[in-house]
Amino acid sequence: MEPEAYIKRLQEISAEKFNLVEKILNLTKAQTQSIAAEDLNELENLVSGKQKLIDEISKLDDEFSDCFEELKRKLNVKNLDELKGVNIPGADRLQGIIGSIMETVKEICEIEKQNEAGVRKLMNAVGEEIRKINQAKKANAAYMSKPVISPSYFIDKKK
Repeated sequence: MEPEAYIKRLQEISAEKFNLVEKILNLTKAQTQSIAAEDLNELENLVSGKQKLIDEISKLDDEFSDCFEELKRKLNVKNLDELKGVNIPGADRLQGIIGSIMETVKEICEIEKQNEAGVRKLMNAVGEEIRKINQAKKANAAYMSKPVISPSYFIDKKK
């Protein structure tokens, strides 16, 4: 396969990855809203959806890596930056797509840090609520003790 074909395939893979990363960004923003609304069910659904997208990206990354290794071997380069020196049509576009992916991932990471703090706060509030419920159960159990049932000694035993 010619270097131009490798570059084209790498562009296709990267464009597909960029679309998936954009979807993850949207889900991450939705997570922020779910955390603010304290909607744990919705949060769980969003995390599940993100995991599916991450799995798809992982497959694309594997394919990208294989294709890029072949391109590096053909052109005798070590990384994407060295493609600038080689005049192959589409190499600049590929680098632009990868740059966009990196910027979007950076944005996702920033939002994730905020979300993590929100989830910790939410989990602490839920934990405190559980502790209060357990204390109330103990207090209730102390006041509502079961009556002592004494055995019946005076039962008629007719034969």
